[in-house]
Amino acid sequence: MLAMNSRQTDTVTRVDIRIPNHLYSQIQEIAIAHFNAKIHHRSNKPKLTPTILELI
Repeated sequence: MLAMNSRQTDTVTRVDIRIPNHLYSQIQEIAIAHFNAKIHHRSNKPKLTPTILELI
């Protein structure tokens, strides 16, 4: 059993991953075109986590 910390709850664990830039760009395009991704208020870029989870 993993110890609980700020990166983990009972239902999810936060992870950092490195994605090649060309793949990241493709995910951005998919997020906008197919998932109507919300735009982050500071970066003005689409939020990608929901799209990545759907693709997984």
